Amino acid sequence: MRRTLFTALLIGSTGALLMGQSMVLVSGSMTIQEGTLLRLEGPITWTIEPGASVSNSGVIDLGTEATLVEPLGGPIQGLGTERATLEANAPFANLVPGGLGLQMTSSDASGPFTIVRGHVPFVLPEGDHSIARWYSIASPSSPSASMDLVMQYDESELGLLEESVLSVFKASTEVGPWTTLAFSQQYPWAINTAFDEDAPTLSPTLIAQNGFEIWPTVVEDVLNIVSRSQQPIELIEVFDGMGRVVPKVQQGRSTAHHVLEMNGLASGTYFLRVNGSQVFKFRRA
Repeated sequence: MRRTLFTALLIGSTGALLMGQSMVLVSGSMTIQEGTLLRLEGPITWTIEPGASVSNSGVIDLGTEATLVEPLGGPIQGLGTERATLEANAPFANLVPGGLGLQMTSSDASGPFTIVRGHVPFVLPEGDHSIARWYSIASPSSPSASMDLVMQYDESELGLLEESVLSVFKASTEVGPWTTLAFSQQYPWAINTAFDEDAPTLSPTLIAQNGFEIWPTVVEDVLNIVSRSQQPIELIEVFDGMGRVVPKVQQGRSTAHHVLEMNGLASGTYFLRVNGSQVFKFRRA
């Protein structure tokens, strides 16, 4: 990897200025090419002003002290990543290393932690896209305590997703399988991003609001629907991708567990509605 270190005045078409401990991209655009490492050393605050833009296809290393400030609607984009290091020697709360947008809290100080942020959306085998932001965490040790995380994102990174339906998903590798995650995590750390909360995955189960659970989300023969609360299953409806009712509506006696036969259903993405309100997305293989 080609290493590029900026520790002096940045001028030219980027319109960037370095004054003391502040670096400001006032206007224009900056492109960090693939194979380039841009490392900021020391307590530098790099501010990207509204109207300026950064396209990063390399690596921006903020180290342990540098901080990134991005404008609303104009976060860094590109095929590359940004990274920051958190040197934790004591329990910490609500820290956002490097200004990268991942808020971290832990009662276990087994650092250092390396936080990496990327911008290329992940795509599930069924075609669902994540938001255009993901995070991963790495540490040389194996902390026993969990870490509470808050993942921030810019509205421009939503794509076609609605903010109200987002849920955090995790995977041990970039290719998945992706599973839903209550956003408190224990070692080993995972890659985290956000999908539609009802996106079908290769996970064995998918839990929606009010305690209903279905499995598997990629179906071959039967689909199980279970109520994990006191509310029984009274009405099950299946819709295709165009919103048309599939003639598999099942309404019978109240039950806590229902098995829905998928034989004869064409391959594709469908929606399952339970009791007229809770909606799941699944795929017929």
